[in-house]
Amino acid sequence: MKTIKKYLVATSAIALGCLTPSHAGTLAFDNFNTYPINVTLDGNNGGSGFGGAWASSSPSFGYLHIVRDNTVTPASELSYPGYIATSGITTLGGAYANFAGGYDGPAYMDISRQVDVSGAFSAYNSGGTVGSDGTTLWGSFAYRTTFGKLNLMLQGGSGGNLYFPLPVNDNANSLYIYKIQFGAGDADTIEFFNNPTLPFNPGSTPTSTSSGDFSFTRVGFALNGDTHEGRIDNVAFGTTPGDVVISNSSATPYTTWAISKGLDPLTDGAPNFDKDNDGSSNLSEYAFFTDPKSGSSLPAMNVATGATDLTLTYLRAKAATDVTYIAESSTELMTWSPTGITDVATGIENADTAEYRVTVPRDLNPKKFARIKVQLTTP
Repeated sequence: MKTIKKYLVATSAIALGCLTPSHAGTLAFDNFNTYPINVTLDGNNGGSGFGGAWASSSPSFGYLHIVRDNTVTPASELSYPGYIATSGITTLGGAYANFAGGYDGPAYMDISRQVDVSGAFSAYNSGGTVGSDGTTLWGSFAYRTTFGKLNLMLQGGSGGNLYFPLPVNDNANSLYIYKIQFGAGDADTIEFFNNPTLPFNPGSTPTSTSSGDFSFTRVGFALNGDTHEGRIDNVAFGTTPGDVVISNSSATPYTTWAISKGLDPLTDGAPNFDKDNDGSSNLSEYAFFTDPKSGSSLPAMNVATGATDLTLTYLRAKAATDVTYIAESSTELMTWSPTGITDVATGIENADTAEYRVTVPRDLNPKKFARIKVQLTTP
């Protein structure tokens, strides 16, 4: 786990830090909201965790393949019951990728983009492809087939170009989740969950399962027939199901807070993300009741040094019920221990915060450091 620290210095030193959740979080995400409206997606680069722009196999038919569209009414957007998709909006928002093929153009069309194998997906890197033995990758996206067939496409691996047909859903908005388990000797499995009940149960029976070599370097979508059309939104990859889909019924106090601040829990609202670049992660801002969008919003605390002990008085956010606060001390900022430290409420509180005081015995040491780690208690 990664610890993010802030340091306050008195006669003795106080270090304030936070501990992020144990999982790696969302690896890649694209909700198409940053692209120009009603243009071909080919050549556009947005989202996070990817290694390049979207690229089409038929760029000369740009008016036929994929465009971004937010001109539809909310009732026509790609919504899915209970799905928190973009900054807390339970519909998928007025931005999606629209696929159309076969209209006076080629019957087969695709568009895809590189994933960042050396960056966001480095833990899955196997010779330059995503597919390291013994790893598990989750993916999700929302889709709607207007008519015809649409395929999920994984490219660039040793198994060649892979196509997975999506169920024809006759203009119904759907959620698609998939799990790839990379086995030894390219003995991989992929499980698909179409329109799962939310909150998603990863132990539920998959809609379908396939075996093969599913390594890849590019992800995309393909149409392989005349006059086929469909829509895609919120393409996500992560290490756990919770990294790729959050539902209203499974939202934690942390995700509810992130949404209330206008942050997307899967991207700029992730616990280990520092939205305002002030050195404090979103989790730290949440735990100590500061503003994740303001670099000048800092934890309220007071440091006092006595003859026998060191005290740090600080505020906890009362709404952060899924956070564990752990006070520790050190004499050299390397070895930390909670032994002998007290961290108790002072009894002073308001509607939003409660005051706590950490007391650290000095033990005749000329230097004494303390830190508070904050850790989400939910996965």
